[in-house]
Amino acid sequence: MERYFHERYGSGLYTPGLYKFSRRKKDKKPVSIEIKEKETAPQEEIKKTFDRSKSSISLLGGFNVKDKEGGDITNQFTPILKSLLLIILLYSVKTKQGISSNKLDSILWEDKDEKSARNNRNVSIRKLRVLLEKVGDIQVVFENNFWKITFGNEVFCDYVAAIQFIQDTSFDDFTKEATLYQLLELLVFGPLLPNTQADWIDNFKSDYSDITLDLLHSLLQKKEFEDKEDIQLLIADTIFLHDIFNEEALRVKCSILYKKDKRSIAKSTYDNFCKQYKSLLGTDYKISFSTIVTSKTTS
Repeated sequence: MERYFHERYGSGLYTPGLYKFSRRKKDKKPVSIEIKEKETAPQEEIKKTFDRSKSSISLLGGFNVKDKEGGDITNQFTPILKSLLLIILLYSVKTKQGISSNKLDSILWEDKDEKSARNNRNVSIRKLRVLLEKVGDIQVVFENNFWKITFGNEVFCDYVAAIQFIQDTSFDDFTKEATLYQLLELLVFGPLLPNTQADWIDNFKSDYSDITLDLLHSLLQKKEFEDKEDIQLLIADTIFLHDIFNEEALRVKCSILYKKDKRSIAKSTYDNFCKQYKSLLGTDYKISFSTIVTSKTTS
């Protein structure tokens, strides 16, 4: 898992102050499976460790920014300032260097000449820095001809925390329940920027989805969780948040609920899956409910 991570994200993250610790279907809409029953909703099962209520930049499940007092300042980010923040932040996570001025200009101001692009960049960077001062100790740094973002101890970014957690934790440690719950708390925030559409961001979304789903699928197959159905349900629900048409998660959830004599909930989960499958893919789901609930919970 660690080698796979480094192949995608490089040798490390330039975020010294933050808390440390592929099976994606491309371009699917950010729709989640409806979860009605309290006992299987991961958001209600996991004890909270991470705080996005203030001094935070949230990218998982959607873009949101909170200032030092917890005020929502998301709407103060114009489209260009939002894109500027996201580009520098995501490239800062991917590489130690960040992103060069030329690459940044080619993404945001491709229709401008060099001088005009530089002027637009400088003005936008100044505006971004003013906004980020409201969030806390987060800096836009220009070093060795590259732009990057650094975080202080009091500023939280869910995406950076999730990437660091996966990078810094050995796979075997995820079989410890306390560590697993912290992972699921991060992943239950949702996929990376599901409502933000841009060509340059697709690879970041795909990479995050791949590493997340690969890890969750591997955890479903761990012997340590074979007899822990509540944990399997939490993992399955978290998978659904990242891949609404995941058949393994469907098998796990429906078969466990059926075995627990929660057959109406299992059938409702299956019917909801089929309904969205038909709506978004334009074809019926071929595997019957009886086959799903009698199959093994892991493949």
